[in-house]
Amino acid sequence: MSSLHMLPEGVDLPADGSASILEAALKAGIPLAHACGGQAQCSTCRIVVLEAGSGCPQRGEAERAIAQRLGFDPMVRLACQTAALPGTVVRRLVLDEEDAELATRPLLDGVGDAVGEEIDAAIVFSDIRGFTRIARRLTAYDTIHALNRYYLKAGEAIAAHGGRIDNYMGDGFLAVFTGEEKEARAVRAALDIAAGVEARGRAYFLEGYGVEFRVGLGIHRGRVVAGQIGHPASRRQTLIGEAVNTAARIEAATKQAGTTVLASAEVREACAAAFAWEEYAGMALAGIDGTHTLHAPSAGDPEGARESMRPAQQ
Repeated sequence: MSSLHMLPEGVDLPADGSASILEAALKAGIPLAHACGGQAQCSTCRIVVLEAGSGCPQRGEAERAIAQRLGFDPMVRLACQTAALPGTVVRRLVLDEEDAELATRPLLDGVGDAVGEEIDAAIVFSDIRGFTRIARRLTAYDTIHALNRYYLKAGEAIAAHGGRIDNYMGDGFLAVFTGEEKEARAVRAALDIAAGVEARGRAYFLEGYGVEFRVGLGIHRGRVVAGQIGHPASRRQTLIGEAVNTAARIEAATKQAGTTVLASAEVREACAAAFAWEEYAGMALAGIDGTHTLHAPSAGDPEGARESMRPAQQ
């Protein structure tokens, strides 16, 4: 195959390594953005290499500087600096004027990591049971204090197992684990959070405020995109992807199952020997087709752990 395939147009371009991808695209009439004129002074000609049939040439110094500044994934390249080689499949990422502004803005603002990076991660999604009802009982100050008390202890458990809280969403949070044994570390963190709520949180809220405090935690693994999201004045790092959505749905299923912690089959498979597991078959996950088998982990005998992990139903 002596051509390069460009998406989203679905066009095959001549590719013998003598021209850059930008040059080949422009010659074919594809409006590939190049605000700096192809001088590696911007990132508007960025592409993602989906297949590198003949290999992907190393970045030159100019492209490397842009890539480091913006936190490019290795497969995100500048078309003006990358040779068009046969067998390569690429997708251009800047499609219109708004895209071009987004691509240029990080360079002007000195903000990196705006492109995004795909990573393999274990995700823990947490939610406080019936928090709207709790908030009605508390003053605004006490509500914030209650959230921060939980987030402090939960954050310590997440950090102790090598994870980090990526995002807070009112009474919930999203935590991420990467690297070796990420699934097992995510499960251990979730169990520590559940045990801490059971041992300290419930009594604190019952005695101090007269309310029940329960949480749910869902765990899943998969590919997610990490990147900076939002308006340049308030951009923040976060994770997006189907694995994030699935973790949230698994957390919601803890109410149906009557457990505090539930994990996907993929998580159980990755660390089956490290825990005891109680199986929940035929579980429906909102917005996801079919039924699913989920698993409640425990450090010991599932039968012995079941009651200590089970929350009150709403």
